[in-house]
Amino acid sequence: MSVGPCQYPTCNDGDGNPVLTTLTICEDCRPRYWTAIRRPVIDYVQLKANFPKPISGTAAPDKRPSRPLSFGHPAEWASATAWEVAALLTEIHHNVAEHNGDPDACQTRAAEPTRVNNALEYLSTHFESLCTMPAAGDVADEINTAHNQIRSRLGQTRRVEQLPTPCPRCNLRALTRTPGDDTVECRACTHRMTHDTYLAHTRHVAGETVTTIDNERDNLIAQYDATHPGDTP
Repeated sequence: MSVGPCQYPTCNDGDGNPVLTTLTICEDCRPRYWTAIRRPVIDYVQLKANFPKPISGTAAPDKRPSRPLSFGHPAEWASATAWEVAALLTEIHHNVAEHNGDPDACQTRAAEPTRVNNALEYLSTHFESLCTMPAAGDVADEINTAHNQIRSRLGQTRRVEQLPTPCPRCNLRALTRTPGDDTVECRACTHRMTHDTYLAHTRHVAGETVTTIDNERDNLIAQYDATHPGDTP
């Protein structure tokens, strides 16, 4: 199998480059990819259940094939956007099924909620195929873009807490945590850890810092004693 850069859009080996892998999507990025796949499904459910209104504008958020829209009710944006999400998931379902040589596995004429449910079920069962197909990176980019645009239209911008301790992988001060989320993530290399692991890492770094300061102090005292043998403290 040929080796190439991981196709997940934010993959980072710690030096600003994608991880080299034979898997198309590397092992570290696969949990993020599965989370990304689930987000449009959650968006769809929320749009259909709550019919939220966007904070501005009326256009649907992504590049899905358009259909004539003639809604005359306050939920037209939510309805149109839910339809676009269903179209996106159906297309991904179809592409993976076609990649597997099983195009009949995607029922493109089924009812909208059925197509969303079928897509999630099929992609869950055939996640390995999704991760290794040539267009895996493009799919990841498209679903992340669609989800982020929906959140932006609803005013749900991501608030993050900047954490002071350097990342244990790349040693950059780029760790962040979303309030209410137990996960700490590095913006530079995308390394992830639980908040408890971050606290343990912080204690370790603090301990090393104290040791370094003590050693430097002892070295300065030793140097002073060596150059001033007759002096008293």
